[in-house]
Amino acid sequence: MKQSVFIFAIIFFANQISAQENNIQKNELIGYIVNEQKQPVQDVIIQLLKTSDSSLVKTEFSDEKGEFKFSDINTGSYFIQTNSIGYVKHNSELIFLNQSKTLEPVILQKTAVALTEVTVSARKPYIEREHGKMILNVENSIASTGSSAFEVIEKAPGVRVDNNDNISFKGRSGVSIWIDGKPTPMTGSDLANYLRGISSSAIDKIEFIANPSSKYDAAGSSIINIKLKKDNAK
Repeated sequence: MKQSVFIFAIIFFANQISAQENNIQKNELIGYIVNEQKQPVQDVIIQLLKTSDSSLVKTEFSDEKGEFKFSDINTGSYFIQTNSIGYVKHNSELIFLNQSKTLEPVILQKTAVALTEVTVSARKPYIEREHGKMILNVENSIASTGSSAFEVIEKAPGVRVDNNDNISFKGRSGVSIWIDGKPTPMTGSDLANYLRGISSSAIDKIEFIANPSSKYDAAGSSIINIKLKKDNAK
């Protein structure tokens, strides 16, 4: 009898914990990026960061209307940081998010042009767009330091991860994960655990291909191709 009561208690408390986890409030944060003429600015990189330690939560792009949206964000304190070529980097004030919220438009200022000196830098930006691909240059990101491949992908623009670790990209599920140009045979939790075992320090860059051409043989699904540094590639 005592054993039955004990087992019942374990099941009860496990269900309570599960219910609490499932009931964590998720919020949506919407904003707009405009220039000094109040015109929308497209393809601005917007990063959502925690105020406590400035850790990266999620990255998104502004669309043709200048709009950006962060979904499924936990209640807490955040700030946003914008990056765009030709504009001054902008850090917002503290944003306390305990319900879905739309921010006042972020007005970007043009960078001053200095003609007295020219500096040539070979360092690539964290995010690039090239021939139908979005590329994350992981080794150039301080925000990715100490993360796993799964965490880097989870925080990338257009990526969503559900409670079962299934990855979707730009609203399309069934994403195919490749390593150095070769598809991985794993799916679901097995794939997620494998990606969590790859350190961001071992990654050169990650390519996100929403509509792969026929050469990829991806059966119509999107591709996320992780390119490892040569010392880590097998």
